[in-house]
Amino acid sequence: MKTDISGVRAFLFDMDGTLLESMSHWRRENRKFFERRNLPVPENLHGEIDIMTSGALVRRFVEMYPDKITYEEGMREFMECMKVHYDTDIAPKPGAEAFLKALSSRGIRMCVATATHKDVAERALKRTGLLQYFEFVTDNIEVGVHKGNKEFYISVAHRLSLSPSECVMFEDAPYAMRAAKEAGMRAFAIEEKINLHDSEKMAAVFELADLYVKDFYEASRALFGE
Repeated sequence: MKTDISGVRAFLFDMDGTLLESMSHWRRENRKFFERRNLPVPENLHGEIDIMTSGALVRRFVEMYPDKITYEEGMREFMECMKVHYDTDIAPKPGAEAFLKALSSRGIRMCVATATHKDVAERALKRTGLLQYFEFVTDNIEVGVHKGNKEFYISVAHRLSLSPSECVMFEDAPYAMRAAKEAGMRAFAIEEKINLHDSEKMAAVFELADLYVKDFYEASRALFGE
């Protein structure tokens, strides 16, 4: 059965884990963060290091080793390491370009709303051939509000000269889906393999998602019957 998107005039897309297969690269950097310092992964992190966000890991690291690095320095280090992957080997999610092309052919506007720095995101999307489909790319810094706050999505909708109710946010992270829905948008979710190992996160995704798909081929079938 097709999902009704009548009345939807724009799609906002998250980038990491939604448009791009980048989350596994982020999570591998968790272990490398310790390796670069010749430190073993602490026993209390063994069960979660491969699914922790970089921010959560850096916060935990600073708590354990407050004299080694600040949170801001740690996050800059993560981003510098990830820039190499964004510029060289991170690929789009399966069916992403075909789905964007299908939306474009139907006159649906699109933008990218990401927590990754805008300039890094634009380079990655250009390299993978996806940037051409978006009116703009924006991030937390440019908007001035974090993606976990509904005001972020209200601001992006206003930039499109639309109301949030005319927009869909395509995401993989429940915190962002929740904020988008609080703003008045619908939230569509795509499967991210990292999330599959976190039962609590998956329960939240299923609870929040107005549509859940395994890839963009499934999204095309759900929305367009293609």
